[in-house]
Amino acid sequence: MKRIELFQCEICGAQYNFKREAEECEKSHIRPLNFEKCRYAPMNMVERGYPETIDVQFQDGSTIRYRR
Repeated sequence: MKRIELFQCEICGAQYNFKREAEECEKSHIRPLNFEKCRYAPMNMVERGYPETIDVQFQDGSTIRYRR
């Protein structure tokens, strides 16, 4: 029987043979800092109350808009 040891990125779940690679993967992810704005449609225009768009600010200073 062989023992197999893998290292896993705690952010995306990717598995690597080497710890260094998993650490590099973790560092490569730009993580959200703050949700700046959520835009909603009126209740008579949508079935559920989820936002139509969300603006997210990231560690590198950029803001990205996500749409439903």
